[in-house]
Amino acid sequence: MKHEEISQKYAKWIIEYQSINFKEAIYFLWITDMSGEENLDQMLLSEKNKILTNESPRQLLNHIENSKHEFTDSKNLNKWLEESLSCKELSFTVYNFKDLQENQSLKVLNNNNLSEIVNLINIFEDYLYQIQDDNLAFRKENSSLNQVWEFYYNEILFKKLEQKHDIENHKAYPNSDTLKKEYNNLIMEFESKFETTTNE
Repeated sequence: MKHEEISQKYAKWIIEYQSINFKEAIYFLWITDMSGEENLDQMLLSEKNKILTNESPRQLLNHIENSKHEFTDSKNLNKWLEESLSCKELSFTVYNFKDLQENQSLKVLNNNNLSEIVNLINIFEDYLYQIQDDNLAFRKENSSLNQVWEFYYNEILFKKLEQKHDIENHKAYPNSDTLKKEYNNLIMEFESKFETTTNE
């Protein structure tokens, strides 16, 4: 069985995270907790409630396998680990935020750019919900990031618009300078929640 199919089977996914703040891509797990009725999307966390990361996806899996920590949804996680480690190739979902970080202006964005911003919001929101932190400043109604999130779901997912959007000429869009500042701050805040595992 291919690793992608194993990940779908157990709802456990390796994320490849790319940021200008790291020389190399780093990897972490985004999982669905299948142990309860809610099937919540969560990160795989350390004992300090930090997101476990490693520059090698296989080293990350080895660390999890050898850890004595009781992880979320451990029964399904252990099955996923066993089958994953037997695969020659591991599959992962790429989250590349470098383009937007290097972009001096977020005035004109295409649908892929908007999707990247929304992915960052969603994944960080899952993490904060998981650790019961209700400090969701980026989801307040007057937040530029929240306005982009609303625009994406209301105008792109449910309607088909052109591939490029001029932020400052659309009533649903915030000021591009404010958006750039909020986006960079969110990246830094999210990355502050990472904990690098030791290679074993």
